[in-house]
Amino acid sequence: MNDPDVAGRESLTPSKDGAERRSEGIISAVIEHWRDSPDSALSVRSLTASAGTAASAIGYHFGGLEQLFVAASRRMLAPAKLWMERVLRDILPLGGRPVPIQVSASIIAVTIDQWIGERSLAMAWRRTKSLSPTPDALVVQLAWDEAWIDFWARIGECLGMTVHARTLAAFADGEACRHLLSWKPVLDKCLLQETALALTSWLDTNRIAGDSCRMAYRAGLTSDFAKLNDDREIQFSLFGNAAADLLARKGRSGVTFRAVAMEANSTLGAVSHHFGNKSNLLREALYRLYERETMTGDRGALFKREIPPSIMLDQIITGIVTDNHPILAAYDEIELAIYNDPDFIDLGTAARCLDDPSGTWALKNLLGGQQPSQSLVAAFSSVCRGAGHLIATGARHADNSDAFVRSALSPFCVN
Repeated sequence: MNDPDVAGRESLTPSKDGAERRSEGIISAVIEHWRDSPDSALSVRSLTASAGTAASAIGYHFGGLEQLFVAASRRMLAPAKLWMERVLRDILPLGGRPVPIQVSASIIAVTIDQWIGERSLAMAWRRTKSLSPTPDALVVQLAWDEAWIDFWARIGECLGMTVHARTLAAFADGEACRHLLSWKPVLDKCLLQETALALTSWLDTNRIAGDSCRMAYRAGLTSDFAKLNDDREIQFSLFGNAAADLLARKGRSGVTFRAVAMEANSTLGAVSHHFGNKSNLLREALYRLYERETMTGDRGALFKREIPPSIMLDQIITGIVTDNHPILAAYDEIELAIYNDPDFIDLGTAARCLDDPSGTWALKNLLGGQQPSQSLVAAFSSVCRGAGHLIATGARHADNSDAFVRSALSPFCVN
């Protein structure tokens, strides 16, 4: 005979299976948002609405939003490793023998493109890099990094490029982050292929490959991007510059109306009047930051500064290891803000291929004065960014971080 008191208590207590289903549903909602939605659309309300549960469920099941993100990242790591194993099985027949540079470039580019095609995995990987640095987050970030480094080391073995394993891992990291900014799939793939060929040509023969695809891709975008500035008021640009400075120094969370007013030595009312809302403010900050890093400045003065290759290499490594490289940080902030956001499609396409005078100057110094192609500059930029990502957890000893970045960048240094 059933005890009615016991039955009543059991009906009021969530079953273990029910709780697990709810927590799994919330994790799935995070993964779907990472895959399909811009960063600005991610909130407790949007996630719980997608999961069909109460807002309090995130705190109940995970303790908070950041812990939920860690759980979602951890969930995606296992299928990511399975995907990597499948790719490695496909290229094992190469047997570790050196292959022509065009073949190596194609395999590298196709692998990156297929990774981006697994968008749920790729966006979870990308968002993991920007998790708040809690102990649990650092553990899962390091697990992703180690899986990525090992994957590309094994690809390097298959291609006969073991000596360049860290360069490959860093390049693939930086280039995959950029390739997530989709524009025209056919042109995007052509650009990726040309950049990979620029890398393998340099690593194999120290030959500077061409950049015809990049220049054609770029031609249709530069004028369109410049038009965005035609009607700006002087004061509007002043506020935009202040917002860009804050974005570079403090990230998106530091770009507020009050902070911009203080930075521009103006009033909160004036800033609010000109931008209207936080979205417009962030948009102007992103455009001004990108424009400033790529389209303005005294290039003549920049390129007159000649630095010996070994000293240039040390300076770049120090900037990456100490996380004191504002241009790399700026690109990260721009990318993270515009993924999956159709309002920023123009900026996303520009970020893939517009001019990089700082990178050109740095690489030219590393090459002992040789003029690099823009595709080689892009490959070098991806290696720098990827190397920075792969040491960013801080879990590695400083000496190990320095050694990793040095190993990744040394092939570009001509002594």
